[in-house]
Amino acid sequence: MKPITLRDIAEMLGISIGTVDRAIHNRPDVSPATRKRVLDLIEKYHYRPDSTARALSLRANPRRIGVVLIDNPAYNFFWDQVSAGVETAASQLKDSGVKVLVRRVKNESLETAAAVDTLIAEQVDAVIFVPRNNAPARRAAEQLAEAQIPFLTLNDDLEKSARLCYVGPHSRRSGRVAGELMGRFLPSGGRVVLIQNGVKSLDFENRSAGFQEKLHGDFPSLSLLLTITVAGSEDERAERNDTERLCEELLHLGAIDGIYDASARFLPALGKLKQRESSLSRTVLIGHELSEETRRYLLEGLVTATLSQDPFSQGYAAVRILAEYLRDGTPPPADRIYSRTDILLRENLADEQELFRDSHLR
Repeated sequence: MKPITLRDIAEMLGISIGTVDRAIHNRPDVSPATRKRVLDLIEKYHYRPDSTARALSLRANPRRIGVVLIDNPAYNFFWDQVSAGVETAASQLKDSGVKVLVRRVKNESLETAAAVDTLIAEQVDAVIFVPRNNAPARRAAEQLAEAQIPFLTLNDDLEKSARLCYVGPHSRRSGRVAGELMGRFLPSGGRVVLIQNGVKSLDFENRSAGFQEKLHGDFPSLSLLLTITVAGSEDERAERNDTERLCEELLHLGAIDGIYDASARFLPALGKLKQRESSLSRTVLIGHELSEETRRYLLEGLVTATLSQDPFSQGYAAVRILAEYLRDGTPPPADRIYSRTDILLRENLADEQELFRDSHLR
């Protein structure tokens, strides 16, 4: 029996070939009823796409993925690596019918939502964005769902959204790893301070929760002296003020045996404070990610450990997953796809260099 084609399906249903193609690949501008009729028919006749024809069609009409990333000078050491992963995947896919459009935004909430709105207006085929767990991000997710544009969340997640999947760190486990490190570096116990970000973010919330779980469950000799919540800042002046107030508050606490910066904002400033203040000379400092300043303080023994969440692979994997979904209808391998968590110490910074270089070869 001759294999059924897109044209055959279109003629049987009295619709255009383009509508059949959009229904099969879950793109917008197809009613739910029509999509169901198409999918029922391809299941009945065991339709399989012609891979050669599909490749030629995609080259002529590439699928477009819009990616919205953060552009904040204080954190671009991280986001530039995510962007490098996105760009590497885009380069690999450019001859296979997928085009990637990258937008960088300075305001993580309002500008991200506005960038998503623009991508919807440009009728992209799929979107990747970094949400905060707040109203603008939820509205952006709702608008993507209404436009029937598949999307995935990157590095942070949204509760109860219609996203295709999440790609990023296992934040609760990262917090637990930080708690494990704190317990091992302070085997005799001590007083610990937790610094958390005031931004509404599942990522930050889960880090803090995981850290506290680990301390309370496995290291009862460590007492959580204080949890300091620092409001999120999106301009450099406010960030400097937040840093100064935090350092002043820490100095008023007296002896501190360990500090965990779950916010990923203050590790370099804490290293500088430890260098300056003899009362903190033996304090264990643990945080997240690796800026040039953090690297320097690690090498000098001022920062004890930092957790890297493989930013390159986050960007790379997100684009590849969406590309396969758009090209072949391949669903993501899981609802939540986690990046690797690497523990970086003074002794293994050379290994970290190797890890980063190897990640570009994937």
